[in-house]
Amino acid sequence: MCLSRGLDAVPPVTAALTSGIEPILNPVLAAIICGETIGPMSLAGGVLVVCSVLGYSLSQIKQPSVPG
Repeated sequence: MCLSRGLDAVPPVTAALTSGIEPILNPVLAAIICGETIGPMSLAGGVLVVCSVLGYSLSQIKQPSVPG
């Protein structure tokens, strides 16, 4: 609930970056705070999320804007 309200209060770029990195921070914070271990599948998932967000962001930058 706090995340949703916070995303409404920040600029779109900040909201996009926060939404993209949030799935990665969850296991990291669980490891730090709760002492959980991060396994190879979690690391692979984190890399997949980072690559996907980066790829999508770069594809949006290269597309010309359509006047309208």
